[in-house]
Amino acid sequence: MPALKLDLPANALGKDYRPLWRPVGLPPSGRGIQVSVLGVAGVTLGAEEGFELNVLGLNMGLDFTPLRLRLPFIGGLGNENVQQDNPPG
Repeated sequence: MPALKLDLPANALGKDYRPLWRPVGLPPSGRGIQVSVLGVAGVTLGAEEGFELNVLGLNMGLDFTPLRLRLPFIGGLGNENVQQDNPPG
């Protein structure tokens, strides 16, 4: 939910639902494209969402900012929690 700055978990009810008569549309951020068949299977490509594949409620994909891999049951794997030390000098 971009307005609230929330990244909904993969098991959030209705997260990827699109009506059967409108399977193609905008993702939640409004910038990109989302294709979904009743939330059961779909693909999302968006500026804030990154690339996401949804099959039977299992979401996997790639976030671009910060760069991380999204995997079912594990969540995001990436470098968002890595601290970089400044060299002395």
